[in-house]
Amino acid sequence: MSSAKNQLDLQVRKKGIIILIIVLGGLFIPFLVLSLTVKGPPLSFPTKTRIPIDDYCGVCFVNDFFDEPNGTIKQIGVNWTRREFSWSATEIADDVWDWSRWDAFLNETEKHGVQVLAVFAYDNDAVETINSSYNRYIHPNDIPYFLDYVNQTVRRYKDRVAAWEIWNEPNLARFWDGPIDHFYELFDQTQQFIHQLEGELSQNLTLLNSAMASAVAGFVPPETETMFQRGIMTYIDVYSFHYYTYDPDSLYQNIMQQLILGEKYGFEGEYWITEIGNPTNGQYPWRVSQEKLAENIIKSYVISSSYDIKRVIWYRGQDYQTPDPE
Repeated sequence: MSSAKNQLDLQVRKKGIIILIIVLGGLFIPFLVLSLTVKGPPLSFPTKTRIPIDDYCGVCFVNDFFDEPNGTIKQIGVNWTRREFSWSATEIADDVWDWSRWDAFLNETEKHGVQVLAVFAYDNDAVETINSSYNRYIHPNDIPYFLDYVNQTVRRYKDRVAAWEIWNEPNLARFWDGPIDHFYELFDQTQQFIHQLEGELSQNLTLLNSAMASAVAGFVPPETETMFQRGIMTYIDVYSFHYYTYDPDSLYQNIMQQLILGEKYGFEGEYWITEIGNPTNGQYPWRVSQEKLAENIIKSYVISSSYDIKRVIWYRGQDYQTPDPE
């Protein structure tokens, strides 16, 4: 009797172990697959080709380097910069314009041979007529005022600014906290207006979409696809996206997902990463040591160029505070 009971207990234990293995396998295998496909490089790489990168690298806020010794900007390979040409800092009252900041900025970039990607941003309480409870927001009734700012800015700097971007990361409340449908309307009217300007000026104005915030490998913010679905990317020349990560190996998957989305909707323009980076201080999840920062910069540019990303603009030239001494 005791022997039969022991044998039964053994069978129960074996079944329990098998069930435990199945359960653990069910939990572990998806994690393993996700790690291999998201973090690591793909099983097949793009065809090897020589990629010219003379015009490839940039930093946001290149003015961080204006006070550095002459030649520093070229020495570190900066050929592009991205800068918000703030509406509120430009039109200081209704139809009262102050261009001094951007004139001085462009004088410096031209002196250093750096091309500029200018961002149209953000709201302007001194001009808008609709009071709302939102902070970063433009009511549809005030879109004509925003378009006037776009018009004045483009006409003044059309021969000094190399590319234009409409807004920045509107999927974050920090940059747009009103109804997202109202942003889509603002974006659509702006891209159509710039297209009309191209005809009037007989000049191609390289136009970028609004890059959405993204910090998860393989994740493309749904707002980007919504813009394609709504047909409001018609006059966009460059598909722009942002990506922040501690480990640049995850960049493989993110780039592939962005390319897949563009191909899905027949996008035929270029792809640029207009923000990517790692701070060396603060509480960001992608904060790194100075040693790893150098490694991440090299990896990010090499991986991006292998997928024919045409521009990579690092955020930013310097941290706001002194880097941690690591």
